[in-house]
Amino acid sequence: MEPTISLKIESTSATKRQLSNAKLMFGAKGEALIKTLEDLRKVKELDTKVLDHLFDVLAKDTGDSVLLTQYSKNAVGKKNLERLKLLPKQKTLLQVIGLLETLKVPKAFA
Repeated sequence: MEPTISLKIESTSATKRQLSNAKLMFGAKGEALIKTLEDLRKVKELDTKVLDHLFDVLAKDTGDSVLLTQYSKNAVGKKNLERLKLLPKQKTLLQVIGLLETLKVPKAFA
């Protein structure tokens, strides 16, 4: 018997469901914003727990938009969405880091 090697590699690329939900949540620029967030998730030096959480929310919504609506109506979720829309306008890494530090996971979704 040959030994098998098991590698636990997690993909950081957005799925089709996440991309379509991002369009619902962020509007026309949702797909471009998700691409930017994917790039930031790959940077090891950044604390991206909130981004990982957002990707989980986008993946869990089954298409009926109930979860997305709840997230966008939550006070913390609403602030996160407003701040994330500003992300492509940030020019420097320090501005991006500052913006990421202001994001929080809503208690209702923790």
